[in-house]
Amino acid sequence: MNQAMQVISTFAGIDVSKRKLDIAVLLKGKVKSKVVANDPSGFAQLDNWLRERNISYTDTHLCLEATGPYSEQAALALVSYGWIVSVVNPARIKGFAQSDLVRNKTDRADAALLARFCAALRPSVWTPPSPAYRQLRAMVERLQALKDMTSRKPTGWKRITPVGKSLSSPILKAILPG
Repeated sequence: MNQAMQVISTFAGIDVSKRKLDIAVLLKGKVKSKVVANDPSGFAQLDNWLRERNISYTDTHLCLEATGPYSEQAALALVSYGWIVSVVNPARIKGFAQSDLVRNKTDRADAALLARFCAALRPSVWTPPSPAYRQLRAMVERLQALKDMTSRKPTGWKRITPVGKSLSSPILKAILPG
């Protein structure tokens, strides 16, 4: 069945941080919450937790805020398990929160906000980038990091105390350029 024609009846928001995922599921007017690690074992635990509650991947929409590598790994894992996933621009979530007059700023509250956002606005389904694209992006990021490292001046010379400079200045000048 085409995902556009599916009837989505359950919505979940996932607040992503470096170490953990805060999940909020809207179920029959109530919010069910869970916290798991943001790693492969946590992704499997989340998948099991949802399925144990008879939440079906065919009629559930999961929304994550785009937080770079932290959200991408979670989204990739959830899509591989068969879940319908959206990765949403943080500016959209912020605008929705302001329109909803949300003032409470906790990870749990953010997850519930993401679930409400998902239910109200039904964001487009995320398509994972191909493995080749992800590998190319990683190589470009590494190249940029290497360029940044080589463009910096050595700072070791400036950290040496005045006494150390006077005692071994000729040696240090030969070792530390600049």
